Amino acid sequence: MVPFSLGFALVLMGIGLLLMFIFGSKNILAGKYKMRKLITIVSPFVVFVITYVITGEGTQSGLITMLILLLVTALIAIGVGLRSTFNF
Repeated sequence: MVPFSLGFALVLMGIGLLLMFIFGSKNILAGKYKMRKLITIVSPFVVFVITYVITGEGTQSGLITMLILLLVTALIAIGVGLRSTFNF
């Protein structure tokens, strides 16, 4: 009984993900999303894919992706602080 319910749950999750992808793509093509928000959501996946192609390992790619995104976040925070301090 457990393998059946586990398989059923996985199938439902797959259907949900597929529907989210379909309707999300439809909304993107209809122009309902701003490009800045879309880039913010997609950028971690792009960075992960690039690091995975370079390293070939999932764990190492995940750690490198996290470090890159933390570095970018810190640089953005510093940039915003400098901009507000010096009124750029």
